[in-house]
Amino acid sequence: AATAMPLITHSCTMVHFKLASDKRIEEGVCDMAVKPYLEALMGAEEGAAAAASFNEKCDEIIAAAAKEEGYVMQDDDLCHIDFSLAYGGKVLLQNTRMHLKKGRRYGLIGGNGVGKTTLMRAIDNNQLEEFPNDVLRTIFVESHSSQEEG
Repeated sequence: AATAMPLITHSCTMVHFKLASDKRIEEGVCDMAVKPYLEALMGAEEGAAAAASFNEKCDEIIAAAAKEEGYVMQDDDLCHIDFSLAYGGKVLLQNTRMHLKKGRRYGLIGGNGVGKTTLMRAIDNNQLEEFPNDVLRTIFVESHSSQEEG
């Protein structure tokens, strides 16, 4: 395990960096996603200490990202927004970034219950702050299966 440490350290740091840069690190992520692997490779005590160290580094990355002045809009940008979306008591999208460019068409693909319809309704009803409804044309067509109608 000692010879694998540079690879383990790099891999864990990259995972944390990616999650932190996407603002997807929440309490317990390190304990759930990193700590068990480090403990299996390094032993319980050393792995737990390494996971705590990675978690601290992640907190530093998040704090640094929070200090960013923000994205500078480019000429071909329509929107670059961060938002969260919930339906009832269920959080469907949390700290989600939407970046749309001029001259492109977009569609939503995903499994049932992940928030596609809720997002489209929110856009259609002007419920997303900073979404450029004044310059962007959106079309939301709901379909119902014949099973639901029967």
